[in-house]
Amino acid sequence: MEKRFTRGEREICGGAIGLERVVRCNLSGWYLGQNGWTVDPRTARVFKDDTDAFRECVARRCSDVEMVLRAPSTRSEMFAVPLL
Repeated sequence: MEKRFTRGEREICGGAIGLERVVRCNLSGWYLGQNGWTVDPRTARVFKDDTDAFRECVARRCSDVEMVLRAPSTRSEMFAVPLL
């Protein structure tokens, strides 16, 4: 049976994990949290997809931010891409 991955998943060591998406300010290194900015990456708001992260940043008039993709179990950052 063929394994199908949904959007936001990738194959790692034969298994799949869903990646978390968080927003980080390039200037301060702080993360967008539920109630503003936080220095603690563990309390960063996790977005279900790229579009939700982008919309929230536009609504908050963020600038110079990036979306960080990380593994949920370890919170290890996989990579980051510029968002606004």
